[in-house]
Amino acid sequence: MKNIAINPLSLGMSRLIYNLQGNWNLIERFLNTPEGVIKEYDLKEDEKRALLARDPQQLSKLDLDKQLAVATASGAHSKTCSANCGGGAPKQMHG
Repeated sequence: MKNIAINPLSLGMSRLIYNLQGNWNLIERFLNTPEGVIKEYDLKEDEKRALLARDPQQLSKLDLDKQLAVATASGAHSKTCSANCGGGAPKQMHG
């Protein structure tokens, strides 16, 4: 079996992903100006590139759960969202 090096997420990336799970203001800002949001978090260069590319495969390579990587890249709801989380959510977020 081939050894695969896993690059653990930085604390900044973990915080950003967590904050993107229901903070509609942050989600809107991230979708409109991802560079500005990314500057607010201490991210590694490969994390920045993956987020800006919005590529689920690149995000998965960063040890991010595949479903969460797809949601982060697309702006879709995460697996932690429930029917009650969408109160003021923009329509494009519901998927």
